[in-house]
Amino acid sequence: MRDVGFERDGARAQRVALCSLRRAVTGMGCCGDAGICPFGIGRDLAGIRVRFLAVWDGSAPLCREALRVGRAGEWGVSKDERRLLKALAAAQSEDAWLLDNYLYKLALAPERRRRLAGAVEALAAALAVQGYWLERPGERLPIPAPALMVARTHGHDLDMARIAWP
Repeated sequence: MRDVGFERDGARAQRVALCSLRRAVTGMGCCGDAGICPFGIGRDLAGIRVRFLAVWDGSAPLCREALRVGRAGEWGVSKDERRLLKALAAAQSEDAWLLDNYLYKLALAPERRRRLAGAVEALAAALAVQGYWLERPGERLPIPAPALMVARTHGHDLDMARIAWP
C-alpha cells in the first residue's frame, strides 16, 4: 500500500534521499531528472548498493522483497521507505538508538539489522557530503489537534506525528 503523504513539492533533500534509496535497493535507473539525482550521489551508489545487497547475502530479489520500495521517479512513498527515510535522518544525526529502532521492523535478526544500519549510514553520509541533510525525526512543529481527523480521513500516515492538543 502506497502512502500519499509524500507530496511532489516535498523537501529537495527528501526527494534526493528517496531517489537514491530506491536506486540503491532496486538497482534501477533514476527518474531522469539530473536536478534530483546528482552525479555525485550516483557515483557513490554502486558501493552503497553492494552494502544493501550484503544484508541479504548478495541476493537482489531478497533485498527488493524485504525492503518494499517504489520505482525511481514514483512520488508515492511506502511505509518501508518512510521508515528508511527516518532511519537516514537518524543516521545523519548520529542517533544510534533511533536508527536501530527504525530498522527493527525491517530486519529482525540483530546481525542483519547491524549490516542494514551500515548500509543506511553509508547512504546518509553520501547524502550529507553532497549537502543533503534530512530533517531529524521529531523536529517538526506539532500538528494541530483538529487537523488530525482531516489527515486520517485522507489516508495520511501519522506514524510518529506530534499532536498539539488544545
